[in-house]
Amino acid sequence: SKAKVEVHENTNAVLSCEFRTEKETNPRVEWKKRGKDVSYVYFDGDFTGSFKGRASIDGATLTLRGVTQKDSGVYHCEVTARQDKIKLGEVTVTLNVLVPPHAPSCEVPETVMRGFSAELRCKDKLSVPAATYSWYKDNKPLHTANLPEITYTLDSKTGTLVGGVL
Repeated sequence: SKAKVEVHENTNAVLSCEFRTEKETNPRVEWKKRGKDVSYVYFDGDFTGSFKGRASIDGATLTLRGVTQKDSGVYHCEVTARQDKIKLGEVTVTLNVLVPPHAPSCEVPETVMRGFSAELRCKDKLSVPAATYSWYKDNKPLHTANLPEITYTLDSKTGTLVGGVL
């Protein structure tokens, strides 16, 4: 019922997989996670690996507790009903775990000669979606500060500020 699930880290994610069978009374339910390799999440009535102890299943709907960025990815639910006309039912759910911005790591030169340009960089590799950046001088947003002696370009997506003192 929901092909894309977005949740904040350390909360619960519900990956919906619902089914009805015609004759099969004991269908087999499997969940797999696709990545570089395909790994099992739920197989043969039990959870595997890091999902043990923090996941539960209701019918075929999977709940993951305390999700982290490592849980983001494409999940695949398979329901096998050997006695039915349709032997295999499957659904794919994409989980995106949102991570708030962290304190960025920054590279700022200590000194710059007048007339030369300086490159100031900030990066936060952990936030999802990717962070956007604003620069401040003396606690004022750079774009509102009156700085006639400084020319600069700012890339709010990469966090890079290139400026020169006239």
